[in-house]
Amino acid sequence: MEKFEQCETSEIISFAKGEVKIETDADGKPAMLTGYAATFGNKSNDLGGWKAVISKGAFDNVMSDDVVCVFNHSRDYLLGRTSSGTVSLSLDDVGLKYTVKLPNTQLGRDMAELVARGDIVGSSFKANVKRGSIKLSKDKEGFEVHTFDAFENLIDVSPCTIPAFSDTSVEIKMSLEKRKLDQVRMSMNANRVRLAEIE
Repeated sequence: MEKFEQCETSEIISFAKGEVKIETDADGKPAMLTGYAATFGNKSNDLGGWKAVISKGAFDNVMSDDVVCVFNHSRDYLLGRTSSGTVSLSLDDVGLKYTVKLPNTQLGRDMAELVARGDIVGSSFKANVKRGSIKLSKDKEGFEVHTFDAFENLIDVSPCTIPAFSDTSVEIKMSLEKRKLDQVRMSMNANRVRLAEIE
């Protein structure tokens, strides 16, 4: 129950492996980046003792939000936003699809190159969960599964370096193990800082 309450009041970031494509203009120059920020009905990998599933109607009430498209969820790497018309969002049977008109900046050109080379293969979103919209269940492996039926607001869509749903490759799963080790190291470093402050 404690995890349920924490999850209701916090942001969720979900990763979706899938097509991230570059569309070119008439001159053959990169113009648009498209991808799925979320896919419906797919169970995530272990998120610390629980897994997430996004319901088909979860985004229905947030499609008019002013949403930014950023790289790896960093506001420092802005690619576009819905209010300026450089990002468009749509829903279909697969999930939440986005299209961003790439800026003529170093970041825009870098994104086009990295997607074209296959270095960036997934996308993600960040949203606040609507209170009372999570269904809890258990899967066959004994994991608590949180099914998200509605979001309060949609913050960003994001092409990302490491997609983390269960249909990803062995290399990605190895990266997740490294992430867990990094979290332990960060926790140890935080404890060192606290001890230094006490001294």
